[in-house]
Amino acid sequence: MKHALVTGASRGIGLHIAVELLNQNFRITGTARSTGFPDALLAHRHFKGIHTDLADLSSLFSSLKPLVEKDLPDVLVNNAGIFRRADFLVSDDEWIAAWDETMQVNLRASSLSYQWRIVYAVNRQ
Repeated sequence: MKHALVTGASRGIGLHIAVELLNQNFRITGTARSTGFPDALLAHRHFKGIHTDLADLSSLFSSLKPLVEKDLPDVLVNNAGIFRRADFLVSDDEWIAAWDETMQVNLRASSLSYQWRIVYAVNRQ
């Protein structure tokens, strides 16, 4: 049975992708930052949910990296994304903090998961 990692699986598009992959006989590991996982996922024996903050580097290293290392996903669905509004009239520090958090979730977390997936796949050969 193939394994898929779906970030942002607790709601919206990520939830629908996770349900569809379960219907296609995938094992799913889904992530959420703080939202609970709906019964449609929790009731399925091939679903495992983990809570992690994709903006927090230590959280990525403690939750996602070991997952990829121990249970290499066949499919990565980097669905999680955020937008932190920061008016241009706020201080530089406030604007940079909003921008950095957005990029950490939307770009860094996705890139790291792909990098780990590639490294562990190559090392298994």
